[in-house]
Amino acid sequence: QLLEKAKIFLYPKRDHILKQLSRMGLVGHQLNNTELLSEFYTIYNPEEEENV
Repeated sequence: QLLEKAKIFLYPKRDHILKQLSRMGLVGHQLNNTELLSEFYTIYNPEEEENV
């Protein structure tokens, strides 16, 4: 129930940000779990990224 309330609150904000990006000629999308985990891993383990 809490998750559903959060989604109702956050989806319009997501849509607004995507619309503003589009107005600037940029394309954005909501990250899925795998993409989000990958980004957090890169942020918190920057030395791993340098060795790749």
